[in-house]
Amino acid sequence: VDPMCWVLAHKTDEKSFFFDEIVIENTTTAKACDEFYRRYPNHKGKIIINGDASGDNRSCTSEFTNYVIMKKKLASFGYSDVDIRIKAFNPPIKNRVAAFNAKIHSADGNIKLYISPKCEKLLYNIYNLRYQEGSSKIELPTFHQIKQSKELKFLMHPFDAASYLIDFYW
Repeated sequence: VDPMCWVLAHKTDEKSFFFDEIVIENTTTAKACDEFYRRYPNHKGKIIINGDASGDNRSCTSEFTNYVIMKKKLASFGYSDVDIRIKAFNPPIKNRVAAFNAKIHSADGNIKLYISPKCEKLLYNIYNLRYQEGSSKIELPTFHQIKQSKELKFLMHPFDAASYLIDFYW
């Protein structure tokens, strides 16, 4: 996917803390792993990968799924405790939006989701993603709009990355 978007988080039983993002244009899964290692070469804890169910599908251009590529590449860097936790299917966008919004500000008034200013593209998504008027469908830019404003190509993918984690656990 161009751009490839990873959002990095620490999760407790109740809260999520998004502390960094890896957003790279025209790249590969292996190169995104390289960037993770460049930023966090001394990470010793468990790494849990959440995301899109389609990342567990192999394509005709690769011997392995994206998740297997990630696990193998991270293991080559010495990260020995890598776990992949994904759903068997992609939940509807409206469900992920609802789960994400409930973490930002729950019905009981508690905030259970925090985002570092380093997560510029995720914040851009939060401030700019909208539903199409009168529907539950997200309004995404057209190819022509993206050609006019390159920043628009970063809509949806960072939010997808964050919302898959939230939906998986809550």
